[in-house]
Amino acid sequence: MEKRLNLKNDKWDDTHRLWPLPPKPWKMKQTWNDLLFTHFPIKLEVLRSIVPEELHWTRLTEWDG
Repeated sequence: MEKRLNLKNDKWDDTHRLWPLPPKPWKMKQTWNDLLFTHFPIKLEVLRSIVPEELHWTRLTEWDG
């Protein structure tokens, strides 16, 4: 069985974090089990027209033309 991390007893490596761990218990849990990434063909011009202005600084890439 998989060992669960116990923040009280186990040491947590937070050196990669830009800020410390919260002092209170976490209120949310996120897992990556049963995750599906879907990909649909779409013309780049159409995609650029629906991406909000705030995200235009990001680079839209094409795969396989």
